[in-house]
Amino acid sequence: MTKRIPIFILSCLPLLLLACTSSRAPMQFEHGMWVKPISNGIAPKPGGPLRFSSFPFSSPQMKGSPERIVQTASQFVQKANGKKNPNYRKDCSGLTRAIFKNAGTPLGGSAVYTGENDVSVLYRYAQRNGKLHRHAPKPGDLVFFDNTLELNRDGEQNDLLTHIGVVESIQNDGTVIFIHQLGPRPVRARMNLHHPQLSQSPKTGKRLNHILRRGKKGEKSKTAGSLFAGFATMTL
Repeated sequence: MTKRIPIFILSCLPLLLLACTSSRAPMQFEHGMWVKPISNGIAPKPGGPLRFSSFPFSSPQMKGSPERIVQTASQFVQKANGKKNPNYRKDCSGLTRAIFKNAGTPLGGSAVYTGENDVSVLYRYAQRNGKLHRHAPKPGDLVFFDNTLELNRDGEQNDLLTHIGVVESIQNDGTVIFIHQLGPRPVRARMNLHHPQLSQSPKTGKRLNHILRRGKKGEKSKTAGSLFAGFATMTL
């Protein structure tokens, strides 16, 4: 006899998606795949090398226009500033998927492994359908971050792939402008990997990195550059 799922459980599902992530332990990577939860002691160091290699552009679906992706991402910010409310799931991966879908290049992927979240799903999807890298970002790239949230509540910096955005432009000094959902609406933010720990230039006062994680109980706030995990180019 098939058991029915209580209505109150179904009503809670949207709340589980708000942070883009699951509260389960981080995953271990073997042979390019997520396999099982790992202990905190052997979690990959945030900001370290890519966790597995790409199989670049194995899907013909990823042919698209980076310019259109950037234009669509900018429109989401404009609509938010104009008090319009586009219909999409209101979290970081929901916005990213909406941008690519509206630009005519929808992103796929689904959770397969225990503890996976939609950011890690997109990272794994980029492995097979795009190109993961850590240098020379281009407009329209995905950008991934670690440790923007304390998910497993152990007090350690080991919460992997917790946030995602879309690169809009790169300035002459290397500052990356990206669009993401942090809070109630899409916004622009900055990340400079040449100065990952600095929020502002000490000489000019220019914003170099926005804060992605506010410090609590004596913990220092974390900049985008310090939480950076990698880029992914998704269009040929």
